[in-house]
Amino acid sequence: MQQMDHAYKKMTADMTGKLNTYFHSLQERFGDPAVYAMQRQEMEAERAVIAHGESRSREELLKVAYNDNRKRAREAHSARMSSSPQPPSHNTPPQSLTERPG
Repeated sequence: MQQMDHAYKKMTADMTGKLNTYFHSLQERFGDPAVYAMQRQEMEAERAVIAHGESRSREELLKVAYNDNRKRAREAHSARMSSSPQPPSHNTPPQSLTERPG
């Protein structure tokens, strides 16, 4: 039983060493995954800032266009109202009521 226990511990230590060596070789070749994850998070944060800035500038452009459109509509309405004849006074009845059928 002790021989099996000793062989198991020796095999486990050997596999641990091999896996550590493999892991370090992967890190040397491809880099540390934690560093990549951190870089990915930084890139996503930068993209979010850029997208937010674009959204804000688009919002400002739309707001300016909307306000310009409202101003033109008000001016056009004012021009129509000033050039149209004055509405009848509220003290006089409508013409349809004053006309008598003949």
